[in-house]
Amino acid sequence: MIRILLYDEEIEERRQLCKQILKYYEAYKLVVQISEFEDYVSVLDALKKENFELVVIAQDGTFSLEVVDRVRHMKPDIKLLWCSDLDFAIRSYDVQAKYFLKKPISEETLAQALKKCELTS
Repeated sequence: MIRILLYDEEIEERRQLCKQILKYYEAYKLVVQISEFEDYVSVLDALKKENFELVVIAQDGTFSLEVVDRVRHMKPDIKLLWCSDLDFAIRSYDVQAKYFLKKPISEETLAQALKKCELTS
């Protein structure tokens, strides 16, 4: 089973992204468990207590910088997918994100990003 942490404070965006991620992995017959979070503190607590193969940070604005930095500090080897309404593509190299996506996110672009993450159960 592939365990994914998904963080986005916007509930509708988070639900849509969750559906897209599940659809992608279902096409490959892979079992996925997505843990959704809407607040930063819960994300950090979950990272301390649980193991995830992928962390998806889909937070808008500059606050996503802090979240991504904290995640990378806590889990230096975890696969990280970063999505934002601002263009942090260059910064994503610094934190070694597998992929950066600028919102809005199409299914095709998300599929490219997930493929690059190379997750298998």
